[in-house]
Amino acid sequence: MNLQVNDKWRIVSDSEQWIAQKFNVREKGKYVGLGEWVSVAYFTRPDAAALWLAHRRVRDLPGTYPAADALEVLGGALQGIAEDINEVLGEMR
Repeated sequence: MNLQVNDKWRIVSDSEQWIAQKFNVREKGKYVGLGEWVSVAYFTRPDAAALWLAHRRVRDLPGTYPAADALEVLGGALQGIAEDINEVLGEMR
């Protein structure tokens, strides 16, 4: 199964596990410019993989925010995550 979360992240599975993968474009070596999916984390359940991706996206938010703005930034990130998940779930139905 392949759950495309967005253009940079997806969750794939095999008979034993769920794998969070990130799209990477090579910057060095023989295959400069070649895009490939790189496995980043492994899970036994799909919900654990989805939750890990949500946490990852929040942790990867750039910048430093004063306390007053932090909730607004976090809320925007969580809204984006919810939209991505709803889109994937809609495609599965």
